[in-house]
Amino acid sequence: RLSLQSSAWNTFSLMVAVVLFGVTGQAMAKDYSKELGPWNGLGYLEQTASEANVRIVIVESLDWGTIKPRDNVVLLYPRTTIPTPNVLRFVSDGGDLIVADDHGSSSDLLSAMDIRRVSPDLSKQQAFFDGRRAFPILKPKGEHFLFYNVDSLTANHPMALIGQADSILAFEDGTSLVMEGRRGAGRALFLADPSILLNDMLRRVYGNKQFAANMLRIYCDEEPCVVTLVAPNAEHTGTYRSRNKPLERMAELFDDAGTFINDVLVDFGKALRDAPGPSVLVWLLFAGCISGALIQRGRGRLPPSGHSESVEGPASPHSLQIQGLAGAHMEADFGDYARNLVAEVDAACSSAGPRGLERLEKDAELRALLLRFRSESASLKEPVPPVIGAERFIRLYHDTQTILHSLSRVSSTP
Repeated sequence: RLSLQSSAWNTFSLMVAVVLFGVTGQAMAKDYSKELGPWNGLGYLEQTASEANVRIVIVESLDWGTIKPRDNVVLLYPRTTIPTPNVLRFVSDGGDLIVADDHGSSSDLLSAMDIRRVSPDLSKQQAFFDGRRAFPILKPKGEHFLFYNVDSLTANHPMALIGQADSILAFEDGTSLVMEGRRGAGRALFLADPSILLNDMLRRVYGNKQFAANMLRIYCDEEPCVVTLVAPNAEHTGTYRSRNKPLERMAELFDDAGTFINDVLVDFGKALRDAPGPSVLVWLLFAGCISGALIQRGRGRLPPSGHSESVEGPASPHSLQIQGLAGAHMEADFGDYARNLVAEVDAACSSAGPRGLERLEKDAELRALLLRFRSESASLKEPVPPVIGAERFIRLYHDTQTILHSLSRVSSTP
């Protein structure tokens, strides 16, 4: 005899199957709508994003001529033709892309990134939601920002991915639900089950809700975090214009300069309150940041051009920060200084030992900070590390100082 809860879930499962496999045109028309009420809408994703301080802009038409390299773009279950050359140029210039698709039109884009869609062998999965094989449960192995506060993820009639990109979350058969690839200066995240982001899949499964929030924030290198979510039936128009040539970037650079300088003033007003040293160093820090940040803003995220020369001086973190920002007019890449900060935190974590880190991670905010730091640390240790611009370096500096201060406090407490 079925319980009321089981009967309700049976109804939900049937609705999922109807919508995903397109049994009725009416269901397909309402799928992925902006509404909060229907189980298959996106209203709850918008609410989840708001809770994570992310502003989602859902567009029914995307003009690629308006997209800039620092934008975050999500292609959700695309059903119209994706302009693959536009997308690839955008990512190569440093754009960040998320593609959530199982049976949509992303095949050509996936192929260009050396990824293929396949059907996972779910008979090898060990856990399923409510015992139903259409809803496999995947457990993250290892730490990743996507899995902060996520014990498991529940998929819904998923496809799987194989290829040359990094596997982030895998099925038991070795195929992947989530993969991440790089092209030029940009990054692309691929999710083989867009229905994870639907209203009821987020409401019913907390891990899915937290995963969605983490996914929307993962590529936010600056605040406010804004994500352009391209609706399934969106029309793609225009041509993406590469910002790799100085003349093509000049108008954009001057348009953004006033707003960006104001943002930098606010950030450094906070940072310099605790900065020791003579006033001349303070002004050097400020001037270097403004020039370097504007140069980096104009560049987007360009591929590393080689090892930059280090600036001679004392090895304290504060001095390294000043040297990095003061030298920004030459390179606008603080990768070397960022690696010094990472090395200092690594040494402090080693001294604190597992017990010290365990005490630190009891605080949810510090645990999230450590995960973000570890993600940044891992990227800096890659064979071709990303360019670290002024904004990213400032955030890393604040994170490392918070971690070091917390480790010092924990170590001094019996």
